[in-house]
Amino acid sequence: MNQNNFREFFLFKNTFGKENTKILFWGAIVFCIPIIFSEQLIAGTIVNLLLIKSAFDYKTKKVFLLALVPSTATFLTGFIFGSLTEQLLLLIPFIWMGNLVLMFFTRKVFEKKKNRNNVSKKLFFIPVIKTALLFVSTVVLFAFGLVPLAFLTIFGAIQLFTGEAGAIIFTFLQIRKK
Repeated sequence: MNQNNFREFFLFKNTFGKENTKILFWGAIVFCIPIIFSEQLIAGTIVNLLLIKSAFDYKTKKVFLLALVPSTATFLTGFIFGSLTEQLLLLIPFIWMGNLVLMFFTRKVFEKKKNRNNVSKKLFFIPVIKTALLFVSTVVLFAFGLVPLAFLTIFGAIQLFTGEAGAIIFTFLQIRKK
């Protein structure tokens, strides 16, 4: 069996496909980001950038599992939140929803080719929606004494910063691509 046949048979079989292999690769990268970069501003920016890019490049139903990966990796490793990792568990479903919102709206806004021209104006509002969802969820959990005060900043201002930074980098990359 030559090398090309080997690749076709094991990696790119018709039932799995090249696109699915790429998405699995994206998943591995998104999983590793919170492990490699324990600084939340860096990890969050890269993760938001990759989620936006994957939603832009692929259909949402193909990449929706990517929305679950970063927070799961963060929780399992405990690198970013340290002693607060246990309280993070309460926010994980909301983080998943926020990531799904980010990806869904990115996909919806840019589904049509004509919408892909005004990337920066439209993409600015999507991280705001994600941050609002996360911040309101955190406020409710904080009001019940379930999460620490630090989470209000983490899932408010820092989340907005990392979301917008990811969107700005994505916009810059799209402009350079043209």
